Amino acid sequence: MSGSGPDILAINYQKPIVYTNWIHPSNIFCFHSPVNLIFKKIFDKKKNEYIPYNKLLNKENTGVSGKPIGLLSTTQEYEENNLVCEENSADEIENAIKELDLFLRKKYIFNSNNQQQFKNFYNINLNNPIASNFYISDYFINKNKELFV
Repeated sequence: MSGSGPDILAINYQKPIVYTNWIHPSNIFCFHSPVNLIFKKIFDKKKNEYIPYNKLLNKENTGVSGKPIGLLSTTQEYEENNLVCEENSADEIENAIKELDLFLRKKYIFNSNNQQQFKNFYNINLNNPIASNFYISDYFINKNKELFV
């Protein structure tokens, strides 16, 4: 699920969450655990490439309206900036769910290098600590390595 309201029940009852199609990398819920998250990918049509997450976290990276690219919300805003917001694929969603399920059953350990790489540029850009049981899907990171540089 994405942060759309119903997740507040899982948060309040301390239940595990897999967030999919998360659109704002700077607005992740780091206070709840365990969480496994996968982001939407933002494609820049002008440059013909995906925008790395460290650039989406950078509030200085603004669009035509002056709003940070990583905080755009509407289809119109993406279109004005020649960007496409891409949904997660079925395999990304399936693997994020499997990872958290196996983790909860103590049959999976998230890759510390993957997790630390994201946490490093998240902390640099936002100076906001991430909970110890908050993860970005290893499958998603490995599949999209170029977005996590």
